[in-house]
Amino acid sequence: MEHLTMRVSSSTFVICSIIGTVLFCGAPGCGKKSLTINDRLSMAQEKPPGPQQAAALLSVASRQAAAEDHIGAYDTITAAYEQVSAGGEENVVTLLNIAQAYIDIDERRKARVVLTRVSDIAKAIDDEGRKAKTLADVGALFGNTETGMADPRQAKLLLDEATELADTVEERFRAEALAVVAMGYVSGGMAEEAGAMVEKLESCLAALSDPRAKSEALAAASSVYAKTGNADKATSLLSEAASTAAGIDRDESKAYALLSVANATATNGDTPAAIKLLEQADEAAGKVGDPDAQANVRNVIRATMTRLQ
Repeated sequence: MEHLTMRVSSSTFVICSIIGTVLFCGAPGCGKKSLTINDRLSMAQEKPPGPQQAAALLSVASRQAAAEDHIGAYDTITAAYEQVSAGGEENVVTLLNIAQAYIDIDERRKARVVLTRVSDIAKAIDDEGRKAKTLADVGALFGNTETGMADPRQAKLLLDEATELADTVEERFRAEALAVVAMGYVSGGMAEEAGAMVEKLESCLAALSDPRAKSEALAAASSVYAKTGNADKATSLLSEAASTAAGIDRDESKAYALLSVANATATNGDTPAAIKLLEQADEAAGKVGDPDAQANVRNVIRATMTRLQ
């Protein structure tokens, strides 16, 4: 009887194995191995040179870092930098992502080189508003003590210069510039300067007609109020920012607006809601037609999501 039981169990196992093979391996795509990091690296290297390849390489580098392959991540980030280091303003977003990637693997010396490059690009920009926003973005990364360079002195120099520029921008574009500068001060932990920027920012909000600019400005103001202890004001502005972002038709603008609202939501202390907003932002980014633009916004969104999770 014991022998019979063993035979029945063995037969049952064989039958189950066959059924499992039919059910799961008969399906389309069965037998395909999952992509390794090296596979993904090869695919990234086949992307068109420039920002698109750089964004793909940064995605691989994040996987290498997660796998504790520091040398691999460093080499891949450096390869991404080589793709865009010679460019100009069109590569600023990618360069900032590269600087953040270096910071994430604790290579701040290399991050400083990249941020210096972005500062040089900013100084060559003719438009005062775009110049102010670029300098503020660099200043924010220098000042951030949690996910940035933790260099408040350099941050303040850049943000003060950005403030002077923002004050000269045409009124209908001024709020957007002020919002970026305010967020730079918030990221750098400079509450007093951030508060002064928000006072200017709120006086400009009425002049905003572009929904992305308005949403980002409201989100920035909300973050400042959250950091300075005015929870009611922060919540009110954040709600208005979220509803404004949700109503944007253009996918790239909607993705960036939702990203700003997500960051402000996290600053307000609601990480689960922030992640949901990032998922919505990623969905909008997936509809962006231009490959470079899509890669840039998705890289920022997914890096933010990784940090929040």
